[in-house]
Amino acid sequence: NPLHSYYIGLLAGVVAGNSTISNCRTGKWTYKFYGRVNSYSEEMDIMIGGLVGMTTAVSGSYEYKYPTISNCTNEATIMVYNGMNQISVGGILGSNMPVNEICHIDRCRNKGRITVESTDAQVFAGGIAGRITNQNNSFTGTYRFSNCVNEADIEAITTANEYACAGGIIGHLDSDSTGVLICNNENLGD
Repeated sequence: NPLHSYYIGLLAGVVAGNSTISNCRTGKWTYKFYGRVNSYSEEMDIMIGGLVGMTTAVSGSYEYKYPTISNCTNEATIMVYNGMNQISVGGILGSNMPVNEICHIDRCRNKGRITVESTDAQVFAGGIAGRITNQNNSFTGTYRFSNCVNEADIEAITTANEYACAGGIIGHLDSDSTGVLICNNENLGD
């Protein structure tokens, strides 16, 4: 089976280009996602955010356009079960597309519990972002997380011989990612 990617956000699945999301809030609902319903399900990457599933830059007129997320709050509980390959879940942002991107996430707050559990996948869970990656070694942009707060518990569990990463602000930050700035953030959850 080919690898498929799913981008799910309670506000937007993908935010691309010169987009601004500000002063948005999700309700105190509980969302459950099941990445695989049987042993024949396809291999997939799942990126889920309390607000945005994935951000990416868009090239146009000889310059890149970049997204900004500010003054937003996620109050929804997000639970993801099963799935194959990779699952990235964040209270604000699921993950990024590793391209020349500048994205600012500023003054955002997560109040919703994040739980990611799978038997066959790498799992990444973060209070603000699930994963920031440079998987193709092509990321030369800047990601900035500033003045954000996580107030909820974050949990990542896998029984496979795979990664299970959880963080109050970011679940997994690739070691070869450059230009990632994390400043004045606070984690109050477990």
